[in-house]
Amino acid sequence: MRSIITRPLPKSRSKFTIISLTIIPNEVPSLLAALLPRNLIRNILFILIQLNGLASIEYSIRTKRLMVFPVKVKGHDGNYWNEFADSLANSTHHFDTAPLLPAAAYTSSHNIRLVYDNIVCESNPRRLFKLHFQATFLKDLLSLKCFQFVYCLYNKDDYIVDWELTWFTLNFSLAHDASFQASHAAQHYTFKFKLFLDDLPLLEKLKITRSDLYIDLLTCRSCCDRMEDLIHLILCSKCHSVMHQILQSYQNHLFFKLRQAGELADKDPMPMLRKLSSLSCWTISSSNWFSYALIQGCLPTMFIDLFIDLSISRQSAMKVVAAIHKNFIQKLRKRIWNLRTYDKSKWEDAMNITLKLKTTPWPSNLPATSYVPFSSLPPPTHLVISRDSEFDWIKNSITKVCHGIIICRVLCVA
Repeated sequence: MRSIITRPLPKSRSKFTIISLTIIPNEVPSLLAALLPRNLIRNILFILIQLNGLASIEYSIRTKRLMVFPVKVKGHDGNYWNEFADSLANSTHHFDTAPLLPAAAYTSSHNIRLVYDNIVCESNPRRLFKLHFQATFLKDLLSLKCFQFVYCLYNKDDYIVDWELTWFTLNFSLAHDASFQASHAAQHYTFKFKLFLDDLPLLEKLKITRSDLYIDLLTCRSCCDRMEDLIHLILCSKCHSVMHQILQSYQNHLFFKLRQAGELADKDPMPMLRKLSSLSCWTISSSNWFSYALIQGCLPTMFIDLFIDLSISRQSAMKVVAAIHKNFIQKLRKRIWNLRTYDKSKWEDAMNITLKLKTTPWPSNLPATSYVPFSSLPPPTHLVISRDSEFDWIKNSITKVCHGIIICRVLCVA
């Protein structure tokens, strides 16, 4: 049986027709069915995005000399093959491992193709556009002042930020249980993202955002002799030993998982353990950008590479590292940040800085502050490439983000 199954949409919803394609001869490769999207023609933009899929179907029908008949059905009810093709389409268009077709298979029938540097696009344009916009947003993100330190890490082989791992870890969530309920998750995510964006309400931040309440001379409420920025929060005499314990726990947890991976793969994990222990990020100091990157959440590629060397898949390795980093964030919040917040709240009560004052908008009659916030870290010593330079930033960044997989293309007319 070879069929094209069609049905009209209700008139109240759309004037377009959804066409679900099901081709079921034994000689048709399973790849062809996997490329079919569930709602192939929803609007004009969707048609343009799916042109290569349509072309591949036409090409296969022509070369295989298939007979294709239109059959009207009521939705997908009772049609096993239609549902099967839909499930394949759904999974294929969301997988990063979508297979490629030869260029001739999907460009011969149409005058539009996806090309980048004379390389014809792959068979999954949805992923192409998604990654293109992700790279654009990454460019804007790294142009922010709080991420300028990232450029200092590129000259070191032991710490290169893996942005895919970083995004995965930021969005990682375990199932709620007795120790991690929904209320804990909300606080955890708030703290994690504020830490990543260097937006925690530390005194050096508050002197800028609420200079009407926090004067320039204020120092750390725990040690009382240093300005309070993120690095000082960790190096403060009251928190330093606790932070050392938390980082040691982080490292030990990674060691344990690497040993487990070595046992499963029947490989010696000692070379990986030595590499991990030699990373610069485990030593916290006011001049170490690597420890700052780890604490902020910009995780290194080596965390994943060590697991891959022990025959663990990248996706599984990312889940392991994300779970370990989640535990690190939880300890940092509970054992350092919450205690710091308690000390600060006692001081604010004594100074009559109430919750009502803190949540009241900045008075409109006050001039903007000219205070320059203190930083424990040295200024980044690097040359930041201007965004309006001739440097092909997008091409370069996408290549790094995707680990060498050629998926960076732009629309052009053949």
